Amino acid sequence: MADLSIDPQQYDSRSQSALDDALKTVNETYPAISGLGLKVQPDQGPGFAETYSATEERNPNFGTPTVGVRKSDMSPQQLKQLLLGESLHILPEVDKRFDVMRSQFVASMQPSQMKVAQKMYDQREPDDKRSFSQYVRDVVAPAFIRDYVWKNTGGTPGGEPFVQGVGPISDAFFPQNLPALDGILKALKSKK
Repeated sequence: MADLSIDPQQYDSRSQSALDDALKTVNETYPAISGLGLKVQPDQGPGFAETYSATEERNPNFGTPTVGVRKSDMSPQQLKQLLLGESLHILPEVDKRFDVMRSQFVASMQPSQMKVAQKMYDQREPDDKRSFSQYVRDVVAPAFIRDYVWKNTGGTPGGEPFVQGVGPISDAFFPQNLPALDGILKALKSKK
């Protein structure tokens, strides 16, 4: 696993040049992402980042999928991993392969994974009116998928994976999940 630590005094992961460099590398490494027309920019708020779909009202660049990076003390490698993970929210909207594989992953989720899903759903924002199944599709599945992709491509930006203690594979996954997850890894390396 790559060393993802860096002295935060030496690198501002929210500078536009750092964001542009990271996105360029991600687009070159993962051709599926290069076709998104993704914009990346600094953002304010809690957490590491916020992903805005092209049609989301809150999107500061309405019409263009956007990732707003909120955390300023990430290394270049952490920033690249963050952008890779955030792009997984948008890929199913524009590339049918990812939508199908996300649905396959949801169908393969085991009871312990669904307990995590229920806990996440119970803790969602009060104004989030999505049904449980829609929430699993939009929020929970991407969180699991992102962890799997990160574990297989160079590490988790925050150090610890989101999902732990759930399954026998990488502490979060089951054999039934692997066809969809491995399909996503393979599809990231190819254009639509």
